[in-house]
Amino acid sequence: MWVRVARFEGGTAEGLDAEMARSKQVMEEFESSGLPPGLEGVTRVMEAINRSEGTGLAIIFGDTEEDMRKADQALNSMSPPAEASGRRVSAGVYEVMHDVELTEGSQSSGASMPSSAVYRAMTQFGTPGISL
Repeated sequence: MWVRVARFEGGTAEGLDAEMARSKQVMEEFESSGLPPGLEGVTRVMEAINRSEGTGLAIIFGDTEEDMRKADQALNSMSPPAEASGRRVSAGVYEVMHDVELTEGSQSSGASMPSSAVYRAMTQFGTPGISL
């Protein structure tokens, strides 16, 4: 599994909310009419925002590095969102090394809820395997 991670800064809370509403509409259109050229290999999209910091992340998933390189090229050629939603400050393609769901009683991975020390380290230093 591969991901493309794009980071945005300089947005406003209102601009980020407007961009998420627009993005949701676009995703619904993709579900009904298919993905645009270059994005055919995308299997999942995850977006996250921090209104108080004016930042956001867009993470897209694909099965192969080639899928993500094509998607990266396609997304880099698209028009940027409105200024109020922030500007892209970085984008990169990464191979996913670990994708473990850490939930209490999780049977699929055999993992249990991380200790509070592990949780603090994860939140302080970010998610292992994805560097921006």
